[in-house]
Amino acid sequence: MLAIGAGGLEVALAMAGEPFFTRMPWIWGVRLSGQLPDWVSAKDVILELLRRHGVGGGLGRIAEFSFDRLDPTYAARSKHVKGDVVVGGSNYGQGSSREHAALGPQYLGLRAVLAKGFARIHSQNLINFGVLPLTFIDLADYDGIQAGDVLRLADLRRVLVAGGDLLVENVTRQYRFQVRHSMSPRQVQVLLSGGLINWMKERLASEVHPSPAAHDRPREQAARG
Repeated sequence: MLAIGAGGLEVALAMAGEPFFTRMPWIWGVRLSGQLPDWVSAKDVILELLRRHGVGGGLGRIAEFSFDRLDPTYAARSKHVKGDVVVGGSNYGQGSSREHAALGPQYLGLRAVLAKGFARIHSQNLINFGVLPLTFIDLADYDGIQAGDVLRLADLRRVLVAGGDLLVENVTRQYRFQVRHSMSPRQVQVLLSGGLINWMKERLASEVHPSPAAHDRPREQAARG
């Protein structure tokens, strides 16, 4: 269930077991669900919900109105694929810090956004919910992608940890292009864990149940002293 009127992280914490957060896979093969123009705002992603239901209604119905102002078919099409990628223009996610603009599409299966550029807060929100923000190195590659194309990102986890550019294969049109991310090492670890909630749960678990090696290290040091 999704709700409006609370921060996205609080909403997610209220969901029993956070069932839609998954760890980053090694390889992605996704079907492109849409291509967006420049300056898409976070409000463009979710405000159709408010138009129809007002600020007091629509409980549990954020996801189904994702991108409705730009592509009314997005939510319905996303239900029939295992994972999708959205291609956006410049300053994607600008104009709002709404976490729901990242949470709604992620719930539908959004795994990555390829854009010419990102609004900073929205980029962080995507990472917090396990969605990979990537930017085109050559902006001309934006024009070579069409809705319905299948994109493949191989060796994903290794490249994200090691650093460097990522190679995207457009399986449908049989060509490759490069993208890059601007995440810090900490943000990479958050993303690989499937989002901020998973990352925090893993950290808390490691503090409560430290590894034997970490537990024994102070004794060894004391013995040597």
